[in-house]
Amino acid sequence: MAGRKTAGKVAGKTEVLEYLTAVVRGDCPGGGEGGGKPPDGKDRLRAAELLGRHLGLFAERGDGQAGRVTIVDDVGHDKDL
Repeated sequence: MAGRKTAGKVAGKTEVLEYLTAVVRGDCPGGGEGGGKPPDGKDRLRAAELLGRHLGLFAERGDGQAGRVTIVDDVGHDKDL
């Protein structure tokens, strides 16, 4: 029942993503303080960070192979050298 009362008041996932995208692109007037100016660099950077987190761009890979080098000795050894 509570969901019906707040359904029109709460922004949905798509609306939030569209807003953050507009802020990143500088298309959204009223940067942060409600003025008529475009968002400043700090606001655009924060919106980009939130979008990146949502898209998983900064996620650590859990495979444990990050930065590891595997050396495979597959060169034949020639006794005549």
